Amino acid sequence: MKEIKETGIATHPNDEAQCPGCQEQLRKSMKSSALFYSVEEDIKTCPECSGRLGRHVWYHLDDFGKRMFQGKEYMQTWCRACRNSEPPVAPAKVCGQDI
Repeated sequence: MKEIKETGIATHPNDEAQCPGCQEQLRKSMKSSALFYSVEEDIKTCPECSGRLGRHVWYHLDDFGKRMFQGKEYMQTWCRACRNSEPPVAPAKVCGQDI
């Protein structure tokens, strides 16, 4: 990973890359309502999985977990597998592919 000198924030090689399935930024976390109106349950992208695969990887919300910050509960950005360096679970959807 390269580092931005001004901020010291590490960047991923695919930070600016777009998903070939939906043309949205790969490293941006998105929920299902942003793209899929026919999906009955909520799903969300994992920016780390998506960046590695080169297209959005969607998981069920339960595959992310939650965290507390300043007294508020937030959905984790990365899936549990990426946060814990484990093998990924089967995705709910991959942009441009039928699962």
